[in-house]
Amino acid sequence: MMMATIYIYLISIKIKESQKLKGWGSVIISNIIQLADEYNVRIKLWITNIYGSDLKRLYSFYRKFGFVLIKNINDGYMIYYSKKSC
Repeated sequence: MMMATIYIYLISIKIKESQKLKGWGSVIISNIIQLADEYNVRIKLWITNIYGSDLKRLYSFYRKFGFVLIKNINDGYMIYYSKKSC
């Protein structure tokens, strides 16, 4: 029997302007990754600058947590593979 792959689709992490660059995004994504690892699920997201974020900074941020590009840098799709699935 083939097991289905389960994903968390991360749509948005919004941090108040006054709280940016204080580590809240790292805390949030670390907690989400901990859940993904615990339940052996993958996380998918799409990098966009629609809210004014710097794309290079976003790519760097997510790579730091183990996300990889699915296609290429122009597509913006990234995935995190849980540590249990490796």
